[in-house]
Amino acid sequence: MFYKDTEHPPMQLRSSEGNHLGTFKQVLVYRYLGVPMHLRYGLNIFHSKRLEIVHRARSYSGSIISRAEDSWDPAEVANALWTNMATEAILYGCAVTNFTEGVMRELDSIQATVGAFILGVRRTCSHAAIRKELGWTSMSCKIYQRKLL
Repeated sequence: MFYKDTEHPPMQLRSSEGNHLGTFKQVLVYRYLGVPMHLRYGLNIFHSKRLEIVHRARSYSGSIISRAEDSWDPAEVANALWTNMATEAILYGCAVTNFTEGVMRELDSIQATVGAFILGVRRTCSHAAIRKELGWTSMSCKIYQRKLL
């Protein structure tokens, strides 16, 4: 990955004996441990990963709410799906991704939407009250914990 817009010829990879092993091309996008890295917007390599995480969170919240509504116990099913499956899938790769405060607030808001559904309260209810009642931590807190670990 190159930091300038200049064209570079492909880099030749050779063994210590001089045998040709392969070629590296200049790229602006690649995956590292399943996390897409983009070189654009002033080296903002995490821009697309942040968008992907927010999109994934919205998708999971809508899917969980619609599936839980038809279940035997909507609150229990939604809580189990959000805490055991969705948060893990949403936060995959967050330890190596740089998050903005806006993205973390948006993830907290999406989590509060699911929590409001579980508790049967309005979406305008305090996010802190929803988390406290359900025994959840904020998505921001989960991100920071994973980074520290």
